[in-house]
Amino acid sequence: MSDFPDLTLIELRRLEVQIAQEIAGRRLRARLLRSMRELASAEGVTLEAVLASADPATLARRGRRGGRSGPRGPAPVRYMHPSNRALCWSGRGRTPAWIKAWLSTGGSMTALENAAARCAPVPRRG
Repeated sequence: MSDFPDLTLIELRRLEVQIAQEIAGRRLRARLLRSMRELASAEGVTLEAVLASADPATLARRGRRGGRSGPRGPAPVRYMHPSNRALCWSGRGRTPAWIKAWLSTGGSMTALENAAARCAPVPRRG
């Protein structure tokens, strides 16, 4: 540790704060670990057994928002224009202009849903 004499007073103060934070963090982790071991022991198991039985995939999913990993795939068509099959919408994202025009002329979303249901591919059997 011969580089302490080379540090300025400000650098030494910053180092002092970092050391205090590290000590506090280690004390907190040790206290939490002790509490978790006591809790597991009160239930008749060891903390290691509890952690070993935890599913890593489940634990990783819980850390993310909504439990999803990556972008969603393409959604099925939910709304389709009755006379123009090229105009379709999954219901995700901004409402397309053709749907706004359809609704402004008195059309209903139910009619668009029914059109999409009529044109949906029939699942194959067997």
